[in-house]
Amino acid sequence: MKKGIAFLCTLLLVCVTLAASAQTVQPQTSQLILKLLAGNTFTARLNGCTFSDESMSDAMLEITIYERDEFAAEDIQKLQVDDEIIYGDQSKAPVLSVLADEFGITINMDTPYTAVYFYELENGSYIAIDEEEHAHWHEVFTLFVPADSSVIYRDWSDPEADEPTDRTFAELVEDIANDVLFYEENTNVTFDEAGRLTVVQRNYSPWN
Repeated sequence: MKKGIAFLCTLLLVCVTLAASAQTVQPQTSQLILKLLAGNTFTARLNGCTFSDESMSDAMLEITIYERDEFAAEDIQKLQVDDEIIYGDQSKAPVLSVLADEFGITINMDTPYTAVYFYELENGSYIAIDEEEHAHWHEVFTLFVPADSSVIYRDWSDPEADEPTDRTFAELVEDIANDVLFYEENTNVTFDEAGRLTVVQRNYSPWN
């Protein structure tokens, strides 16, 4: 009887030890993606965050990387009626009118289509802006990124602030859960040289 009790106690101890050391195993992040991310800052949208417990040790952020539409100078400067233009997430519109002035080039002013304004950058290319001064962006790719308490939530959403406030990863997760906007107009994500997420920065935008 004593041997039986001792065996049961040993078995229970083994089970408790195994439970304490249990872990969730997941595939490694693609080395190709890590090389792309390494040491860079991107414009991004945060789509959500998942984790299994309060420690958030296995947190994963769903991030969509965006780029602002940029057009070759010769393409924009040669625009004429009856051309077509693609902007944003592959929206296509006919060119019904073209107006060039000292500020840039505008198409489709006073037409059934939304006017698009093209402004020249220092590098000679053009960016596209709509009537409400929103830049046109396009999605590059979406990925799931491991994140933990080392991630800095850099909040610069206050237009009166002289410098940003560094907050915790837990506060970032809380803001995401509360539907605070993290999108291409106001969000940057930074990765270290190993491709690990280090900073999520939320900037001021009048459309926050």
